[in-house]
Amino acid sequence: MSKYPEAHPFWGPQGPLVSLASGALIILSSSRLAFALIAALALIFIYVMSAVVSLWAKKIIPRAGRYLVLIFIASFFSGAFMLILSLASPLLVLELNIIILLVPVSFISTSVSKNFDTLEPDDGLYEAILEALILGGLIMGFALIREPLSYGALSIPGSQGIIEWAFADRENPYFSHLISTSAGGCILLGYAVALFRKIRNETIGKGT
Repeated sequence: MSKYPEAHPFWGPQGPLVSLASGALIILSSSRLAFALIAALALIFIYVMSAVVSLWAKKIIPRAGRYLVLIFIASFFSGAFMLILSLASPLLVLELNIIILLVPVSFISTSVSKNFDTLEPDDGLYEAILEALILGGLIMGFALIREPLSYGALSIPGSQGIIEWAFADRENPYFSHLISTSAGGCILLGYAVALFRKIRNETIGKGT
């Protein structure tokens, strides 16, 4: 028997390294740690609020147009998050609006959306928090690799944009600068997915 159940939030077939939307979110938001931190907060806020509202209103959501309704609900909370963020740091909203708008698309690939008919509100809230933390953790992990290699610095969000702590010479070679681009993010994500699949397949093989 497989060691990992089909519903596993990381190793299962709906894990964050399997979803195309989650992959795009990882690449775009992990170039700087400051962006990754905001993206992680957006994931938690949007996933949790969308799960609570959609599961509470499950009885009035039509089955045929369910995904459109879920995207609308998640997009509403995405807008609410951008409004809250704009009060704290208008500059960060300008830099992160595309990233935050990707979160509702990523929400559609979560177990909350896939198992919408069978989930109870308490279970859905747990799943939403867990999957948001996993994806947010992956984004911050990627950022902790990409930003130091590319910029020789680490950053955190601030009211005037990002606050940067430089600890290395910025005259990095071309390869290091490549990691900060979307192409470099795709390369790094490709290696992560390959490692993910290798570990999962080897462990499943041992568990059968």
